[in-house]
Amino acid sequence: MPEIRRLVSTRLKLKELQDICVGLGISTCGRKKDLLKRINDKINNVDEGEVDESIIANQEDLEQTSDPDFRFFREEQDREYEEGLRQDRIKGVERLVSEKKYSEISISDMKLYMDSKNISYTNVIEKSDLICLLSESIEGNDKKDMEETEEEDIQLNIEELRLARLKFYNNIQ
Repeated sequence: MPEIRRLVSTRLKLKELQDICVGLGISTCGRKKDLLKRINDKINNVDEGEVDESIIANQEDLEQTSDPDFRFFREEQDREYEEGLRQDRIKGVERLVSEKKYSEISISDMKLYMDSKNISYTNVIEKSDLICLLSESIEGNDKKDMEETEEEDIQLNIEELRLARLKFYNNIQ
């Protein structure tokens, strides 16, 4: 007489047991005790290979019956995780760019960085061309920043400075 083993925990919730029943292709009706008995009987009576095939065959059914809020939450977590990885890669490229270690940047990371900075790299095939394009765009951005700071640092002559002080002190009172 074969030994009957309890394979499924009694601590599982009814919904979890129903999901297991769907996965095994057995009825989901009844109480928790009935579901536990059905699941254990199915696992004990069926050969190991047949269980694996039935689980694989019913995997899609299990995914369809799962909670849609959970699925939405899971997809949102996956998107956030992917975005975090993307941001980490961009930060790594920025660090290498600031150190001028262009040769250590992979092509995919370089393209990701260029996309994030809205730098067009169409018709660029080789890594050396990407490096040139990246270094040129960085130098161009540095020049623009320098020009902007120079425009901001315009000095006033003595008369303009005196008028500015008078306006300032008149507005305070």
